[in-house]
Amino acid sequence: APLRTRAYRLPGELEPGLRAWRRLAQARERVGASCSGRVGARSAQTPQDMQRAWGQFREECLAVMAESGRRPEPVLARLHALETAHCSREELRQQRWEQRSMQREERQQRLAELAQRRLERQRRRLAQRAHKPHARYLRIEHAIGRALKRLAEAEASARAAGGAAAGGGGGGEVRGRTA
Repeated sequence: APLRTRAYRLPGELEPGLRAWRRLAQARERVGASCSGRVGARSAQTPQDMQRAWGQFREECLAVMAESGRRPEPVLARLHALETAHCSREELRQQRWEQRSMQREERQQRLAELAQRRLERQRRRLAQRAHKPHARYLRIEHAIGRALKRLAEAEASARAAGGAAAGGGGGGEVRGRTA
């Protein structure tokens, strides 16, 4: 059950009711908790700050409740239950935050390792390319070698044919594939 002040009558008790509401709202803001469970400035608070804020909230709440005529014992019991629940939620929130933080760090580490491996692979490939001739140049050299071989064969066969024809002219044409 939520912690509630007594009901204030309108219009005669409007000012005391608003004053109580403002005081409690300010005290809740210092704790950083509201009924909706929103996250505000409390994410930067230390446990000591939270204890101090809860102490101030408890004192303010007790003062407002006493002014409205409520006995302090039930109010203290309810405040203690709220504080215990809040601390449990804070511990759980802290554990989740730490878990997410560790997951982010692990993911960043994996990405850094992956980037390092990719960079090393790229460097190895570039080094291999620098040490071996480009495939296009190899094909050109091979084509030139074949053309020279055909030229030598053609000259040899022309000499052989020219020697048999006794002066049949040695300036024959060579046909072959060009690179």
